[in-house]
Amino acid sequence: MMKRKLVAVSGGSGMVGRGLVKKLLKRGYLVRVLTRSDKYKKVGGEEVIFGDIVQGDGMRRLVMGCDNLIHLAIYQNSRDCHREKFFETNVLGSKRVLELAREEGVRLVMVSSAVVFEDSGNGMADENWQKIEGDTNNWYNQTKLEQYKLWLGSRTVIDSVLVYPTIVFDKRSFCGRLMKGVGLGDMLLGGNFFGSVMLSLGKRNRLINMVEVEDLAKGVILAMERGGRGEDYILGGINIRADEYLSVWRHKLGIRVNPSWLIGVVFLLVRSLVRFGCWRRILDSMWLAANKNMNFSNEKAKKELGFKPAYEKREDFDRMFDISWDKICHKRE
Repeated sequence: MMKRKLVAVSGGSGMVGRGLVKKLLKRGYLVRVLTRSDKYKKVGGEEVIFGDIVQGDGMRRLVMGCDNLIHLAIYQNSRDCHREKFFETNVLGSKRVLELAREEGVRLVMVSSAVVFEDSGNGMADENWQKIEGDTNNWYNQTKLEQYKLWLGSRTVIDSVLVYPTIVFDKRSFCGRLMKGVGLGDMLLGGNFFGSVMLSLGKRNRLINMVEVEDLAKGVILAMERGGRGEDYILGGINIRADEYLSVWRHKLGIRVNPSWLIGVVFLLVRSLVRFGCWRRILDSMWLAANKNMNFSNEKAKKELGFKPAYEKREDFDRMFDISWDKICHKRE
């Protein structure tokens, strides 16, 4: 009888992590999860270790005896304009993960982010696209770039793969926050509100790439199983213009007038009034992000991993949105 492989997951309590754990268990893997939250609810038969990726022995206990390690844990708080927590989790935490993977001889999947790439313009960016430099207005982007560089410097001595998720969405939560009411801070800064004000800012015709969380989970597992040593893969889904996406929302909500211009005017007014300090850094970061094209190719992941996202074409997106709205949103009204 073949021995079941043990997969360790850091950051398994988030939206992506829980979906990933569920799929790993379904595929027959033994799963061990590291979480800092004492409110973690099991999705199945996974083993749970409580601890921190930097402090204490939690990370070592997670890795010991496992066959594969998937590093998902991040710090991403859009309202924090200080570098310390971003650096501790995204850089120092990743450095420790790389060291433990080397010491224990486990295969590592490092989950990065497509934010490390420069503006794609009107072209189609792939894994060789230029990386960002000097984005000091956004500590998340900057520390994810530092994480990438750490991985790049270690890939010759560690059996590892790196993946870049694009903008992640969950089709099951399209309307979750909408029906319950959305706080002003979440609307302005994004949060978990899919269809946030962020998409209404900046260039309306800018291109964005979005991947559904189940597709992403499948892609991460494929990278673990089939990814070449030292290779990196963009895990993206549909490329769509920001105004096209927003038009789908307006149609479903019955809004005939495009409110984007008003949102943009209010944002620019607030930004002009806030000249200094933490909030100025946050607003500048939002403005840069709102004008950035993120048009990505997933051809390498398709060819080498067999990655087949379910939602990649506009008609797939429209169909998924209709199904989610009818089956989920109407139940909550």
